[in-house]
Amino acid sequence: MEQDDDVTSAEAARDDAPDAEEASPRDEGRSRTWGLVAASMVLALLVVGAGVLGWRAWGAERDDRARAEALRVAERAVPDILGYDHARLDADIERATSHLTPAFAADYKTFADETIRPTAEKLRAVVTADVVSAGIETADRDSAQVLLFVNQTTRTAKLPAPRVDSSRVRVRLEYTDGLWRVAAVEPL
Repeated sequence: MEQDDDVTSAEAARDDAPDAEEASPRDEGRSRTWGLVAASMVLALLVVGAGVLGWRAWGAERDDRARAEALRVAERAVPDILGYDHARLDADIERATSHLTPAFAADYKTFADETIRPTAEKLRAVVTADVVSAGIETADRDSAQVLLFVNQTTRTAKLPAPRVDSSRVRVRLEYTDGLWRVAAVEPL
């Protein structure tokens, strides 16, 4: 019996001792705090990740729009730059330079006055340029390079019939003052 009393006393002592598996309210508060911190960090990472993905998608969309607009400008500008009519040469040169950067416009006017004007007036030339095909070679938000396939039809007083010349040109564009402008035209 005495042994039974010892067992009962040992059981009672165990019941009075704090259970290692039971957490104190203080420990529960710490666990809850760490859980909230971890959940907040996961949420923050998700928000940052979504923001980065959104920013990249927006940037890619903006680049695509820039490419499309640069291509459209090159396709519209090249016929004006490469075409002219001796009877309205001043107006054609002005129309061509409206597509150009200031530096290229100055070079173009010099070339037109020294080369195009004398020949166009002498031969009573009319040159039209038609873009057959075009594509972007490189582009970003501030500059683009476009390759164009162009047919130029030349009519002069000396030619018995119109002459068609096919060519390729590389056009470099710059985005300045909110507009795409042609900065160079290079025959290939």
